[in-house]
Amino acid sequence: MGTLMLVLCGPEGSAEERDASSADPVTSPANSASAETSANTLLIDTSQSTVHFRIGLLFLFDARGEFETIEGRVDRHADGVQVHARIPVASASMDSQRWERMLEGPQFLDGERHPWIEFESDRLDPATLQPGEAVPGQLRLREVCQRERFVLHHLACSDASATAPERCELSASGSLLRAAYGMRSHRGALRNRIELKLDLVATGAPPSGVGPVSPEVPVR
Repeated sequence: MGTLMLVLCGPEGSAEERDASSADPVTSPANSASAETSANTLLIDTSQSTVHFRIGLLFLFDARGEFETIEGRVDRHADGVQVHARIPVASASMDSQRWERMLEGPQFLDGERHPWIEFESDRLDPATLQPGEAVPGQLRLREVCQRERFVLHHLACSDASATAPERCELSASGSLLRAAYGMRSHRGALRNRIELKLDLVATGAPPSGVGPVSPEVPVR
């Protein structure tokens, strides 16, 4: 996995980057109050995480697909968790190759010039945040950075045990407006709204001394 960049919204929606491994990280105002809190870092498990999307068509059925790769981390603090995720545009999968080419092309996501979609959530408290409440954060798409709010479906974290690593699960959905990110083409065929459904699993390091599970050997 490449170096993960923190997504920071600058003035008037401009995007700024800071290396997540920097010794002096910069946090957004919404999270600065508890910036000094130490965190456990859990890595997003790509094999268990997906992002589904739906693009509304004006006269036909909606076009659906998914991004097959999502990478990043979940920082688990004493007062909540914060998601840092990014999605490679090239990982988009749809039923039609024609739709995939259009989605990744210059008039839509423009994957050649802008290969990543990035999201950084505000600090979320699994103990108090309930399904149906907002998951706010910063989304960067095509180098445009906007505040977005998703709807929470599920958020749970568990500590490491003798047999299982530390784990966090997040499920949320929401929508964004294409035009807000500079995607203004195909107005006669596509609706402005894109719907997203995020399901991610992040895990910590395996418990000490726990190795791969070996198949049982029958006793003779």
